[in-house]
Amino acid sequence: MRTVILDTNFLLIPHQFRIDIVGELEKLIEGPHQLAVSDAIIGELRGLAKSHGKEGAAARVALEGIRKGAIKIMEGREQDADRWIVDYCSKNPGTVVCTNDVALRRELKKFHVRIVVMRTRTRIFWE
Repeated sequence: MRTVILDTNFLLIPHQFRIDIVGELEKLIEGPHQLAVSDAIIGELRGLAKSHGKEGAAARVALEGIRKGAIKIMEGREQDADRWIVDYCSKNPGTVVCTNDVALRRELKKFHVRIVVMRTRTRIFWE
């Protein structure tokens, strides 16, 4: 089963842009897969959720979605979220990462990781 890691910024998309990322990923990714985040990403979301602006609201919605849904939470608290993603992908070929972070995407390309991004404000695509 393929692991699909959702980065913090990608988890904010449903509230910010009204895109059903889970539904879109089901259409985009063929075969069995498991959506996943690290507990470092959960920590980032909790930090963002404390703010009062749009980003805080988006983080609270993302946390609620994770609590309800079929997103696996993996251990990785001892590392920065982006560092954990790169390390995980380097050790687990075939992993897909969903992110809009340019620096992270550049780093992941070194390991030939498949990346999903939001290019328009209405859809997500393979990079």
